[in-house]
Amino acid sequence: MCYFCLHFGKVKPFKCSKCFHVKPFLLIYNNYTIKKHKSIKNKRNTMKQQRELHKHVLEGMSTVVLLFNQDLTLNYINPAGEMLLEQSARHVLGLPFVELIQVRDELSANSWEEEITAGESFTRHEVQLIVHGNKEVTVNLTVLPLTGSNDKTDYLLEIVLLDRWLRITREEQRVEQQEVT
Repeated sequence: MCYFCLHFGKVKPFKCSKCFHVKPFLLIYNNYTIKKHKSIKNKRNTMKQQRELHKHVLEGMSTVVLLFNQDLTLNYINPAGEMLLEQSARHVLGLPFVELIQVRDELSANSWEEEITAGESFTRHEVQLIVHGNKEVTVNLTVLPLTGSNDKTDYLLEIVLLDRWLRITREEQRVEQQEVT
């Protein structure tokens, strides 16, 4: 019987005859061991389903999610980020922060990189970003450092576009002013 797929059958060394796992075999003789290994397989399936769910949630968000590694090169971008940058993930993955996003602010690009890599989370409101050459957008920008098990820090940037919201607010203010006069 194969330790990984729990198939019974003709056993060849290091290969299951049903699922063709290339792993060492373990012959199991009692029901308890079989149930234990089935529960391991079920946990693996549950974890896979959870990863798929997390991926589905990230891809369905209207908020831009960018994940940079410790060198500030892009490792992940969701579809909202692709729309903001007007490029597919295939073209932008691996590019450094300064090539993707320019911040129109009193801080220089180097200061932004230093602030991001400082290791503390922060949020900046109504930041002017220049993306895709000359497209300027107003955003709320949140940076979260993520330290993994290997002590390497990744940086999650969450960008909420405010341009549409600001236009609606200005229009409402203009309508209120016209009603007053």
